[in-house]
Amino acid sequence: MGQSRFFYNHHRVFTSTIYILQNLSKEQADYCMAHMKLYADPKSGNVIKDAYDYEEFVQVLFNQ
Repeated sequence: MGQSRFFYNHHRVFTSTIYILQNLSKEQADYCMAHMKLYADPKSGNVIKDAYDYEEFVQVLFNQ
């Protein structure tokens, strides 16, 4: 996955479904959304709608 702008969009720790679909091929987007956890706000624990925790995804993906 060479699209580093996808993973580090504005220094947020999550990304949205729309951003994933706009910036990746369908195959890449399907893979990412199937393997990323939904993002939960660390303070409240509430899951943010259509948000994926890509910071954790990148750590898991590259630390294997």
